[in-house]
Amino acid sequence: MTKLRNAEILIRCSKPEHDNCSVMVDALMKNFKNVQQANTTRTTIGKKDYCVAATALVKTGEIRKFRNSLAHLKAKTDGRIKVKNFEVYVSKP
Repeated sequence: MTKLRNAEILIRCSKPEHDNCSVMVDALMKNFKNVQQANTTRTTIGKKDYCVAATALVKTGEIRKFRNSLAHLKAKTDGRIKVKNFEVYVSKP
């Protein structure tokens, strides 16, 4: 039986200004069927700033694949916007 785990995701996109990072929210929702919710945010943890927060359900055996896919997420706009930094916090089984 496959177990699902909750994942909390924080993303910093490559845009120089983060007044509206909705293109990354849209790309996240479009490219990941297991993402339940995504929002723009202004969050700082430690010395790192993040502009997108999301939640997802991830199968236990696919957590590494999910993280690798996040690292390569790109939003197509007038310029390429991609993930600069991200963190994924996964619940314990």
